[in-house]
Amino acid sequence: MKIENLEKLYDDGKYKEYVDKVLENLSSFEDKHILKLFFRAGNRIPQKLYDKVEVKDSEILNDIDFMFNRFLYDESISKDEILRLLKNIFLKNRKDLFEDFILTCLERDGVVFSDEKLLEFIWKHRNNELVLEYLKYNLDFSNPLISFFSSYILNKDVSKQKEELKKILATFELSFELFLKNDKDGSGFENFQKGLKFTKNSYIIYNNDIHKIEGYDQVLKIFTLKDKLGRVKRVNAEEILIKTYPIDEDDFRVYKFFNPQKAKEMDICTLITLILKYRNSGLTKEQIKDELTFIYGKEAGSILSKKKKEIEKCSEIEIVFDQPPRFMLSKSGTDNLFKNIERMTDEFKIREYIFNIVKMKSFSKHEIDRILEIAEQKCFVVKNEIRFFLTMDLKYIESKDFKNFKYFQNMDYKEKLLILMLEQNNDITDIISFFENLSIDNIENIYKKMKEQQKKKMLEDVERSFRLSKNFNLLMWYLNFHLDENLLKLKKDYIILRSLTIANNAFHSKKNDMYITFIKKFFITSQKGIDLYLKDFNDETARMILQEIGKIEFLNDYQKDTAKVKIYRVFPDLSKNENPDDLFYSTIESINRKREELRDIVNKKLPEISKMIGDAAALGDLSENSEYKFAREQYGLLSSKAEELTREINKTYPIDFQKVKEDVVDIGVTVEIEDDEGIKRYTILGIFDALPDSGIISYLSPLAQKLKGKRVNDTVDGIKILKIEKWRNG
Repeated sequence: MKIENLEKLYDDGKYKEYVDKVLENLSSFEDKHILKLFFRAGNRIPQKLYDKVEVKDSEILNDIDFMFNRFLYDESISKDEILRLLKNIFLKNRKDLFEDFILTCLERDGVVFSDEKLLEFIWKHRNNELVLEYLKYNLDFSNPLISFFSSYILNKDVSKQKEELKKILATFELSFELFLKNDKDGSGFENFQKGLKFTKNSYIIYNNDIHKIEGYDQVLKIFTLKDKLGRVKRVNAEEILIKTYPIDEDDFRVYKFFNPQKAKEMDICTLITLILKYRNSGLTKEQIKDELTFIYGKEAGSILSKKKKEIEKCSEIEIVFDQPPRFMLSKSGTDNLFKNIERMTDEFKIREYIFNIVKMKSFSKHEIDRILEIAEQKCFVVKNEIRFFLTMDLKYIESKDFKNFKYFQNMDYKEKLLILMLEQNNDITDIISFFENLSIDNIENIYKKMKEQQKKKMLEDVERSFRLSKNFNLLMWYLNFHLDENLLKLKKDYIILRSLTIANNAFHSKKNDMYITFIKKFFITSQKGIDLYLKDFNDETARMILQEIGKIEFLNDYQKDTAKVKIYRVFPDLSKNENPDDLFYSTIESINRKREELRDIVNKKLPEISKMIGDAAALGDLSENSEYKFAREQYGLLSSKAEELTREINKTYPIDFQKVKEDVVDIGVTVEIEDDEGIKRYTILGIFDALPDSGIISYLSPLAQKLKGKRVNDTVDGIKILKIEKWRNG
């Protein structure tokens, strides 16, 4: 039968005839549209059809009408599948299915299906017409939490329900307050559900240490905590709920700090397995002994030796006989791993656990399928990320996940998700912000998939990043892959000079070691480094880069010389033009003090005076306004000071104390002299270091210049050198 004739039967409302015709020719129909209408027609008759077709296609398996047909006739259908069906009914506004869903639930169980997993979905879609209708069936639901949310969304009085929930769930009131407060950024419901888990006698990691919750004051909203040393403290409950998370009671840290006696009663195999799970890595015998000391004290070592055979027979533990031998969770112990995952409730903890375990062990296809099944049931936000991580199957990259991009960790998943969004012509605002924590290879893969207009926009962002010293990942990506292509306005020589300046500033700000390491390689060892581009430089740019290299503190002398030699090969005249007289020296501490002084002037004092000028100008009649004149004078003086400091700092290099010799007077030594006035000691340092009253003089001072190059027992202008020693080693 032709597809057009079949569709006409359906359009004419002849659902029974449509179903019969499809069943007659079932083997010849592979068209998904026909099959979807087939199940929809079956639901309208109604007729059991889900078991008539061997459905393997995931699109059909997840079709709302196929799922609903299963719901009607298969009472073994899982709660999670019913949950997914109900969400689809809401999202697709299937009023026809909604009414039958409610009636079927009431006929089977006397109540409408509900589950706490549905609460977050309901809250996010609380304006959906069907959701509001559904909530009316939950007002007197046996689950007080579901009943409360239903009443709250429907604007009913919830004061009595609140009081009841406070009796059952101690932290309910505070958790709900935080939920409403943080709901806008999407983290509200997650924090709400987490907050309910803080109960008396539960354990948390707070300030990087384990604590037991001894009690909760609902009026003051304060937790009483006891730490592992028995010290009690009272802490604001909101801080605890936001910053930490309860840990499982069978976590080894709970045993070793709060219940070592119970741990002592365990068999050694169980105990070591708990240690391996807690440490989440392979451990040596010595490391195992250190942990067991908390349980057995000084006997831990002897117990390990006595129970060696018992440990070797333990199916949960595998001993890898490298040097030194390491204890690991064995592959045969995967059932325990699955139990751990099944026991967890927080999907982000589940993801972290799965990612770490997969790094440690290899799994069979059957075991991976089992992990996938658990993730399907327990994870919503990061479910596809876990599935992709385990299978590398692109079918798990779904555009709907993009709204949760910030929650993902796997770089390859984030890369593929961004590519999908770009291929779908989605205009991603500020796309470079999504590159945070992606590798430069990930960024390059994304760039290759971009359309020309998207690439142009990205290069504009790169140009802005070079100007503003922002987004180090993006800078590294461009330098590594696309430096041979000019940006819209910035040329290669400026980009390389700017990249070096950015690295220098990053080093002083103590941030982004990865970028600094990248720049080191770029200038010293990389085959795709500076050597390839020097031919495009002019003399002035090369000279400026030489000066910048000289100031860099994260390169040692050998590395600086290596970088300079590369430039001298292309610009030999520059090696003759380096004029030491143009340069100054000082200790790194004094240079940093000057930098701090400059930052204080530029970032604090000048803005303050600028505000004073504005305030004074607002008073009017500037000719008689002494405050305005004073502020202008101060601004001019400080601006000049800032310019002078900038010039001095840019020309000043750290003293290399490794090159200081003890047999001749020069910068970096302490010299003892004798003249008509007696014996004196002077330390000769840099231009920023001079403290004459403390015996520290600049190497440019008249006395230092007079003594420079002299040795012990030399005499100059009546001054005899008695002793020379290094002021600092290294």
